[in-house]
Amino acid sequence: MTYEIKTINTYHDHKEKMAWTATAFYVPATVILGYTAADHLDDIAKSVLSVFIVVTSVMTTMFVNMQFRRRWWAADMERGLRRIKGKVCQLEEMSPTFNLSIPECNANEIPPEWPIFVQQELDKCVTKRFRADILKAILNAITFRWKKIDDRLKTELVSYCAIVFATLIAVSGLWILGCR
Repeated sequence: MTYEIKTINTYHDHKEKMAWTATAFYVPATVILGYTAADHLDDIAKSVLSVFIVVTSVMTTMFVNMQFRRRWWAADMERGLRRIKGKVCQLEEMSPTFNLSIPECNANEIPPEWPIFVQQELDKCVTKRFRADILKAILNAITFRWKKIDDRLKTELVSYCAIVFATLIAVSGLWILGCR
């Protein structure tokens, strides 16, 4: 179980690094593209580039969101496995409450990863994160009610805001600087 916890912890760190790396590459690249292309393009090319920047922004946000969702999953799995490890260490309490059997499966099915009691405990730890949570976090941040936001959403919110602001700066820079 210690190996699984370490593996999931590494996965958790990797997902967070991927989200922040994508944000870190997107923000300066978009702003530089918008500002440097402003003087060299006509209106049609600016329109096409603006659409490209917005589409890239949406794709980057989707990728970052996927990475953060997987980070949440890994954090929940790690927390659940640590709880299970603690419970398994208390062997005298384990026998009546845990179902130690492994679910049966047909020859065509993939065998389950965990015994039943492990899966039951992990199901208790997994939190569901919905898009509504992100929208509530944005509204709470705008109204300066930071205490109502989950700490994990606070870190995500910075990334999403950076992507949106970089897109707005790039598109506005493309049109405003090009008009001089």
